[in-house]
Amino acid sequence: MNTSCSLNLMADAADYSDWKRANGYQKEERPIQATRQVVIKGAWPVVIFRGSKLQLVVAARTGTGLKYIETYIDGQNLVVRQKGNAVIRTGNHLSVSGSGNIVSAGDVYERGDISISVTGNGNIIAGGVFRSQRKLISTETMVREEWADLSDVIIGISVPRIPDVVLQGSSDLTLCNIKQSSLAISIQGSGDVKATGSVERLRVDVDGSGDVNADQLMSLSAEVHVAGSGDVRTWVCESMKASVKGSGDIVVRGNPKERDCSVVGSGEIRFR
Repeated sequence: MNTSCSLNLMADAADYSDWKRANGYQKEERPIQATRQVVIKGAWPVVIFRGSKLQLVVAARTGTGLKYIETYIDGQNLVVRQKGNAVIRTGNHLSVSGSGNIVSAGDVYERGDISISVTGNGNIIAGGVFRSQRKLISTETMVREEWADLSDVIIGISVPRIPDVVLQGSSDLTLCNIKQSSLAISIQGSGDVKATGSVERLRVDVDGSGDVNADQLMSLSAEVHVAGSGDVRTWVCESMKASVKGSGDIVVRGNPKERDCSVVGSGEIRFR
């Protein structure tokens, strides 16, 4: 892995994207190849640029943050995720055995009757801080103090063509400067997606509370389905097929003439 990457390939996109947050961070270039889909499982920002060359870079404020982000190719998919966990919760006790980790995007609190322990090679990985109100007895082993600040991690990906994306978790995903025939976006959870550029055909599926802001992504036709409380904003010029099941909203810019819409629940589909 290359830990001295300058990210020159992403310099043009960095001026108007969240990638500028990585200035001054430690960066590590990872292997990547052309893929059909990117699957993101986590709680940190990911920025995907349309660029002339394939490039995948993990940036973190500290080196500890870098090592807890896993990237690999699985068939036609590029998977980005936190390293696997082996967590057992019994009654009021949360424990990790072996090499598993307890991972939290924010702070970890241990209070009252709830106790947390790690045995073996595992770690507590907190995006914020670890606080405990519990007094350790003399025979108890203190958990290992290796904290990865996952709130200060960002992933940058440069590709000639933006692949379809699946967001599982609460990550924020930015898709920059799209110009291609089709794109599919799927959110399973509470993640958010922002997209700019143009496509001929767009498909968006939201299952949960995630949001998609694609009103700066012009499409000729779009198919959007929301199940839950998520919101989607789109820009569609010709034909729109949309459905809402739950309390989510779909807002359509562009006044498409062909419309096929259905709503079950308190959600709305609005054209403007």
